Amino acid sequence: HVRMRHVPGDLSINDQRRRKTMMLFVPVSAPLRAHPGFAALMTQSGLTDYWHRAGVTPDYLARR
Repeated sequence: HVRMRHVPGDLSINDQRRRKTMMLFVPVSAPLRAHPGFAALMTQSGLTDYWHRAGVTPDYLARR
């Protein structure tokens, strides 16, 4: 599991501490979102848990 926030003492590979996931949800990535493993990727990245705690349904699931 990967933490969403940087804490003092964490190794910094670069200064980009926020995840860059926008490219997963642009129209050209629709085939990726249709792949059976995409749900596991969302779970492993922590996004599924985030959406659940925030009480939201991601747009790509709401459109089904």
